[in-house]
This record gives sequence, structure tokens and C-alpha cells, in this order.
Amino acid sequence: MAEEKIIGHPYTERETLDCAQTRVRYRKEVHLKHLYTIMHDWFIEEGWVSRKDPEWPEHFFLLRETPRGNEMWIWWRFKKVPENNSYYRYLLDVFWHVIGAVDIEVMHQGKKYKTNKADIEILMTSKLEMDYQHENGKGWRDHPILSPFHDIFHKRLFKADLYKRKLDLYRETYRLQEVVKGLLGMRKYLPEVEGQEFWPEKGFGEHEGTSNL
Repeated sequence: MAEEKIIGHPYTERETLDCAQTRVRYRKEVHLKHLYTIMHDWFIEEGWVSRKDPEWPEHFFLLRETPRGNEMWIWWRFKKVPENNSYYRYLLDVFWHVIGAVDIEVMHQGKKYKTNKADIEILMTSKLEMDYQHENGKGWRDHPILSPFHDIFHKRLFKADLYKRKLDLYRETYRLQEVVKGLLGMRKYLPEVEGQEFWPEKGFGEHEGTSNL
């Protein structure tokens, strides 16, 4: 098995391994508010955040009006500790870029609905972080006895567990991609259904009369 390069964050001294990077590109009619809301709920259901959290991890939001329609930039940055362990943490960034978003009306099953048309790109990037408590001064690297064993811990002694964690985050990243594709009515590749029975494609039939994003 090839060795993997650990990337240290230049500002927070994070040590991470790349897990997955994927994207969804779509240009057609879609209810943007519905898409935003369902993705929001997915992260709550999957334990990345809770409904009681005072702040949603949205680190950037920009809405700009242009002659071609609204342009939006959105950046979500999620963190999750799997199984309440004290060493590994999952990082998942979601970057939205929406171009030319305009309000339109469509006919669906004999009814007229307000929705949007836009050019959407959603990029999903995930990383596995080691020794995450170092940011609070309580990590292995901060311990007088454990510090010398930090590299050996995740590179040799617990290599199998490291691979298991990485694979779990890899799969979760692509499950999110499949959720987005299902909502947009795009072709999917994973065999399991990700909530599609409850989340109608493109928001038709669920948001009549609601305001658009």
C-alpha cells in the first residue's frame, strides 16, 4: 500500500488526509430554497450538526445581482467526531456557486409552480483529521509522554483503523453527492436510496407559493 502524504494546515497546524473530492454540475430548473433546505436537514440527520446548535457552519455567503440573474457563493465547513473518539475528526467542506438564477414558473402534473432556473456547481471536499484536540492544547502533540508516539500511532500501529475511518468518510461524501443528484433528478450510481422517497425532485409539489432563495 502506498504511503499517504499528511497535509499540515499552515495556520491551525491541522494534520489531515484527503478522503474525497467530488462535485455536482447542473443547469436547469430547480427550486433553490428547497435544495438548500434539504441539504441543511441532511447534515442534521447525519449528525454533523444539531438543531440546537446556535450557529450553522456557513463561513461565507455572497449574493450578487447581475443582468443574467443572481449569482451566489456559499461555503459550508463541517466537523464531526465519529463515535466520540478523542483522536480522529471528519472535515467536510461544501462550496456552492450559482450563476444566472432567475425566477420562473413551470407546469408539473397539471399545476403551475414557482421555481428557479440556474447554473449550479456544488463542490464537496472531505478530509480526515488526526489529533484534532491539538487545537485546544489537549492533543497527543501537547502531551509530554504521548507526543513522541504521535506519528507512529497513526502511520503504523493504527494504520488499519486509519484506513477504516477514511473509507467511512469517503462513502459519506459520495452519499451526499447522491442526495444532491436525486434532488436535481440526475442519474445516480449508488444502489441504495438516499431519502428520495420523501424528497421530491426539484421541489415540485412541496413548495407551492413559497418564496425563492
